[in-house]
Amino acid sequence: MRFAVVSDIHGNLAAIQAVLADIDGLEHPVEVIACAGDIVGHAPEPNEVIDLLRSRKIESVRGNYDEVAAGSRIEPGTDYASEQERAVDVAAVRWTRQHLTPENAEYLQGLPRELRIQVSASGRTAVRVRKTDDSAAEIRKGFLMGSLGGSLLSSARARPGGAGKRIRPQRVLVVHGSPRDTVEYLYPGTAQSVLRTIAQDAQAEIVVYGHTHQPFQQVVNGVAFIGVGSVGRPRGGGDAEYTIVEVAGTEIDVEFRSVAYDVEAEADAIARSGLPPEMAERLRPQG
Repeated sequence: MRFAVVSDIHGNLAAIQAVLADIDGLEHPVEVIACAGDIVGHAPEPNEVIDLLRSRKIESVRGNYDEVAAGSRIEPGTDYASEQERAVDVAAVRWTRQHLTPENAEYLQGLPRELRIQVSASGRTAVRVRKTDDSAAEIRKGFLMGSLGGSLLSSARARPGGAGKRIRPQRVLVVHGSPRDTVEYLYPGTAQSVLRTIAQDAQAEIVVYGHTHQPFQQVVNGVAFIGVGSVGRPRGGGDAEYTIVEVAGTEIDVEFRSVAYDVEAEADAIARSGLPPEMAERLRPQG
């Protein structure tokens, strides 16, 4: 099985177009493209991005910005460095909500919390969407940024199960923040106790997520955790990011890919749109 995951597009049409063109041109095609949420939020083409995903039949979970834009969350629930940063972010999401078509607002409202990719014994891949009861997952942040206990994978290959225990990874869980909440961050420094709890309850050998805008991989309690980075606003700005995962027997190969696109043209589009100008600056490479 070979699949691609995009995430955190944030209304950046040029970035997702570049990523999909890169996926289409891969020497070894993928069987499935999934989206880990935050389709909208910071750039001026939310409707065009949604229309593109729907035309490509790309299944998606909902992110916290999708929830705000659709009216099911009051604010993004992001960790802000300052009140000014929060105000800019809220203004951008308000702009997005005002510009969404009713049809696309309804689409965001209907997105599920999780997406499961199932591999049959024959190796064939099937996508199954399961909507969960939100009332059973009201765990909020507060677990975040514990000590780093355990190492990152030294290469892009992981074997779920650890030494002496070989598990055939057949179940993939795609979420936005974590399986517990769209706004829970799973950083490289997240406490191992948190990841062990999530691994125990995930009912999957692979957990794929966005939200942090940070490519990352780690294996905890036989479960591979894979953060896929951001298409529309990667940390540090610049090229769009996405991830390819390939499962072969008991091994998982993870490839983090970066794709160049016309960042300046997208920044200019933000400036013309009426979105906060800070959104344009966040697209540009930092440093």
